[in-house]
Amino acid sequence: MLLLLPTLLWMLLLTKESFCTVRSWGELCNHTAECDDHRMVCKATYFNYSMCLCDRFHEWRGAEVGCYQIVQTQRIMNMSITSSDSLGKLARDQEAIFLGHKIAGFFVMTVGVLVPFVVAIYCCHMRKKDRMLKREILCEKKEQLKNSYMSA
Repeated sequence: MLLLLPTLLWMLLLTKESFCTVRSWGELCNHTAECDDHRMVCKATYFNYSMCLCDRFHEWRGAEVGCYQIVQTQRIMNMSITSSDSLGKLARDQEAIFLGHKIAGFFVMTVGVLVPFVVAIYCCHMRKKDRMLKREILCEKKEQLKNSYMSA
């Protein structure tokens, strides 16, 4: 138990120092809240660690001035603009939306043309079969009439 108490105190001091220390420009940090100025943010750098640096609307002007606001509106506007291919994305989204309509229209037109064509072929085929059946029936009736006259 006695060994546990110094270890806990040492850990408490380490955590207090790491989370309660206010950091200045260029010092390592974990959160933006650790930076000493509201114009600073905790940014990740190229070397995989974070530092307190000025935000995008301020620039560093030395220790006596600190983060100085950029007053050139054109520079602020250029930093605010995000470039994206919104027209290309919009065109792709539009194509995706209307692709289903195109397929449905193509299907309806195909069915609209094929169904009457198939019905016409079926009707012609059935009429031809009906005429052949009519001829066979007439031929049988003639044979029956001939046979009935011949037998009488």
